[in-house]
Amino acid sequence: MTNHKLACVMVGLPARGKTYIAQKICRYLEWTGTSCRVFNVGQYRRKTAGTNCRSDFFDPKNKDAIALRQEAASMALADMMTWLFQEDGCVAIYDATNTTHERREYIMGVCKENHVDVVFIESICHDPDVIINNIAEVKISGPDYAGMDPEVATEDFKVRMRHYESAYETISENDLAFVKLINVGSLVIVNLIKGWLQSRIVYFLMNLHTQPRRILFSRHGESMYNLKGLLGGDADLSPRGHLYAQSLPSVIRRALGGSADADNLTVWTSTLKRTQQTAAYLRYPKLAWKALDELDAGVCDGMTYEEVEAKYPEDYLERDADKFRYRYRGGESYHDLVVRLEPIIMELERQRNILIIGPQSHGVPAVAPPESEKLKVVTVQLQRLDKNGEAKGAPIQHRILPSANVRHFRALVARQMRISPRKLKLRVTDKWTGRQEYMAADDDMKLVSYYNLEDGQVIDVLDA
Repeated sequence: MTNHKLACVMVGLPARGKTYIAQKICRYLEWTGTSCRVFNVGQYRRKTAGTNCRSDFFDPKNKDAIALRQEAASMALADMMTWLFQEDGCVAIYDATNTTHERREYIMGVCKENHVDVVFIESICHDPDVIINNIAEVKISGPDYAGMDPEVATEDFKVRMRHYESAYETISENDLAFVKLINVGSLVIVNLIKGWLQSRIVYFLMNLHTQPRRILFSRHGESMYNLKGLLGGDADLSPRGHLYAQSLPSVIRRALGGSADADNLTVWTSTLKRTQQTAAYLRYPKLAWKALDELDAGVCDGMTYEEVEAKYPEDYLERDADKFRYRYRGGESYHDLVVRLEPIIMELERQRNILIIGPQSHGVPAVAPPESEKLKVVTVQLQRLDKNGEAKGAPIQHRILPSANVRHFRALVARQMRISPRKLKLRVTDKWTGRQEYMAADDDMKLVSYYNLEDGQVIDVLDA
């Protein structure tokens, strides 16, 4: 159980990006392995008062509305405490305006009673263009103004903001731990921040920006090691991998479209040949990062999964039991990889348009080349059968990418079902003819197109 509990309490007027910041913090912390959840008081308010709340509902003189808003705030706070202690949460983000000393004292009181540390995060913005843009892009398209004329919705929201402004009290309590982000991070004020976790959150916030940008991901093209099913290495691209690299520039151009800064793109690769060769035909500035290298497989580097299973059977089972924390002998775990990639995440927050070309271990998907763009991801049902051909348990859903070949699919199923690849048999039934066919063990054909797979199709899994 996690003993340390932290509440990040958002503060600020409407349309100042509080929810955007809260979601960014949550995504970052979850990525690092820290359990985090956002509790948005606006969602609770819509449950208690409905979505038809116009500007007069937020008038500080409207006593009935104040009672409903306090009820929503209390519900969110109670749920937050329940999650922290009954579901072993670590960081909770309380997303609301919290613009008065009284409201902040109430939150602090509840947190102190439960021994929860608190950091207030106040977003202040004086730039009218940024505020109007936030209203146009986020607020009037939300549930509170669904179906309303945009101009009428905008005017109503401006009145709502004026109600909040009339009662707004910026954080001035010097005994509170807080971060103030002024004008989208142009100025950051920090007070009484302590400990590693709070410091990481502050460091992340100092690197945030809200300018429009594109972040594109591509897996490297097929390598010679991929053809042989080998782990790690620094192999060259295969002939098909070079075709992928040649087709990538046109895909990227279409992804960027006619945006004003379509040429303002930087390509990030690892230091390995397969990613740099994939980027070879791209006419953009390039930067190679050691941190983007493939997961280090240690003594298993250059081996197949079948060889790993035969030589290190205990390691093979340990990896299946906890893939995230399993560390290869002399190599890395996925947890190690997350730590290694954290500086990349921080740098990414500072940048504009970025294309990252990396390996599968970084969660980087393949960008489909033009000739395969019409192929879709297919979700099949894997049905385990016993020796008598009877179903063994419920079927398992499995997503298959258009680029997946039979060899790699078999390896994935073997690991997922914990069946030795040498004993695994996969059987496909043709939808139209009813003919059954076993997949070849060493087939490099594209799985979806070769077997004409469709969503919902059942693939029988047998253990010979």
